[in-house]
Amino acid sequence: MIRLYEILTLFLLIVTFHLSSFAQKINVGLLINERPDAETIAAYDFLKDNPHYKTEKVFLAKITNADSLKKFDVLWYHYSDTTEIPEYSKATMANLNQYLTDGGKMLLTLEAFQLINTLGIEPNIPEIRYKKATDNGYGRMLGLHSFKSHPVFEGMNGGAYIMKLLNDTVVRQIGYFNDSPVLNGAVVAVDWDYIFVRENSKLMLEYWTGKGRVMALGEYVNLTAGNLNRPHLNKFLNNTINYLCNTDKYKNPNYWQYYGQQVIRQEFYNSNTLRYFPKPWHISQSKMAIKREKATENFYDVAGERILIMGKEKGGIDEIWSPPFMALRDYEVGIKFENSDSIISLNSLTPEIEVRPESFTRI
Repeated sequence: MIRLYEILTLFLLIVTFHLSSFAQKINVGLLINERPDAETIAAYDFLKDNPHYKTEKVFLAKITNADSLKKFDVLWYHYSDTTEIPEYSKATMANLNQYLTDGGKMLLTLEAFQLINTLGIEPNIPEIRYKKATDNGYGRMLGLHSFKSHPVFEGMNGGAYIMKLLNDTVVRQIGYFNDSPVLNGAVVAVDWDYIFVRENSKLMLEYWTGKGRVMALGEYVNLTAGNLNRPHLNKFLNNTINYLCNTDKYKNPNYWQYYGQQVIRQEFYNSNTLRYFPKPWHISQSKMAIKREKATENFYDVAGERILIMGKEKGGIDEIWSPPFMALRDYEVGIKFENSDSIISLNSLTPEIEVRPESFTRI
C-alpha cells in the first residue's frame, strides 16, 4: 500500500524536476580556431558537462555578422598554443567589437588574453613572463587574489589557489608587471602564491566597451594540467561566467588601485579626545620563564587558539595571523621625546627579554 507521504514525496520530486528543466540556462559560445588545441577541447568539455550552460562552438573564421552572436550571453575564447598565433580577419574583429558594443560579454583566457590589443580595447601591449612552480614544502600553490573582494571569488574569501600542480614546472604568465599600467581597464586580481600576494603582477583585468564587458585572464586556467585544486578552478570559472552575465546584481566590486605610497601622520589625541596614559602590566612569575639579558635577531612566536604573532627578539612584529588571514605585517614602534625631532626606533635598541608559553616580553 502506498502511503500519503510517499505520494507527496513523489509529487514534489516530479514538480522539482519539471521546474528545473525550465530553469534559465546561460548561453555560452566557445570561440574556436580552425585547428583547436587541447585546452580549447577541454574548455568545451567543461562547459558541456555543466547543466547550467547551453554551449555551442563558434568558429572564428565563420562569424559572418554580429547578429549571429546576439543569442550568446557570453563568448569564451580559451587558447593556449604559443607556437601558432592565429590570424584574425578584420571582419571577425569588427563583428566581435559590434557584439560587445551592443552589450555582449566576453571571457579571454591564456593566450587569448592578447585579444584585448587586437580588438583595440587596450593600447598597452602586455608582457610575457615565466615563473617557476616548485614544491618548497607547502605544495605548488598558484592562484589569484582580489583587492578585498570581487564577485569572481564569491565564496572563496577574496582569492583562490586555482592551481596546485603535481610536478615542478615553469608556468607562462601574460599580464602587466611592475610599473606597466593598464590604461583602459581595471585590475581584478593579481598573482598569488603560497602567502605572497604579488601586487605588481596584474593578471586578471576587466574592461567596459560600449554596453559590453570583457574579462581577460593571463594565467592558471590550465584545464589539461594535473591539478589537485581543480574544484577551485571550476568554481572560479563558474563565478566568472556568472558575474559577466549578471553584472547588474553586483554593486561596487573592488579593484586594485596603483598610486605612490605615502606616510600619513596620525595624531593619537587632541583637545577634543581622551588622552590615554600607560599603566603597569603585571605578569605573574613562572618557573617556565626563559630570560635573556640581551636580545638577539632570533625568531620568536606566540600562538593561541585563534591568533599567531611572529617577530625578532630585538624589536618589531613581522606578522600577525588569524588564519587564514594575515592581519598585520612589518609593525615597528618608535619613541619621540618632547624636546627632540628625532624618533628612536625600539628595534634599534637591545632589550632584555622574557619568554613564557603564553607571552613574549621585552624590557
